[in-house]
Amino acid sequence: MVIGGTGNPELDREISRLVAQVGMTKDLPARLAAVKGESESVDRLIKIVVDSNGRMISLDINPRAKRLDVKSLADEILRAAQSAYDRMQEAIREAMGDSAAVSEALHRVMSGELAKGIPEDIRGGPARVARSADPVDDLQAFLRRIQGLL
Repeated sequence: MVIGGTGNPELDREISRLVAQVGMTKDLPARLAAVKGESESVDRLIKIVVDSNGRMISLDINPRAKRLDVKSLADEILRAAQSAYDRMQEAIREAMGDSAAVSEALHRVMSGELAKGIPEDIRGGPARVARSADPVDDLQAFLRRIQGLL
């Protein structure tokens, strides 16, 4: 979507990019809920899957693990669980990348030289969005409001 009318091509480009990025983050809650972390022990006797909250949702122990003593088995389970959790956290960070890009672009638009000529009530929009219970929907509404002013 191309937005024009501000007389500032750089501002027009930033707002257009923001609108596109917000659209990409609309499904963020669903993507985050679907995130899982998975890991196996080095010897592949233990496999663990955790959900996006870090809860273990799957634990597979290969029958060959019977050869391990109890302490070694516990250590392998713990290592695999920690690794699965770390992988889940990394997947969440990757999914949140779009959200961070939107926040950075919004900050660029609303501060510095690009903000000149933007009405004061609009400048307070990012703070209201940040406090919102549904920031993605509120950000989309905020950007539509900016579009309406152009």
